[in-house]
Amino acid sequence: MEELEKPWWRSKKFLALVMLVTMTSGLIITAILVGVNPDVLQAMVTILGGTTGAAGAGYIGAQAHVDGKVRPALIEYGAEEEAEES
Repeated sequence: MEELEKPWWRSKKFLALVMLVTMTSGLIITAILVGVNPDVLQAMVTILGGTTGAAGAGYIGAQAHVDGKVRPALIEYGAEEEAEES
């Protein structure tokens, strides 16, 4: 069962979230350095920041849901496997 466990930072969902945050930050920083209109910058921060926040919340919620279903099943499977070996 332990070989199925991997650190959270090696999860594909986490890596996708990191890429999303990095791209969002890069776009906003680039817009600041280029000197775009403040209205456009405000829209970027609102839309991109909201999207990134929603993605983060979705990631945490999905991971919690998966862990809530998979971990008990793995524990039960491990208990059954140990009983068969005895």
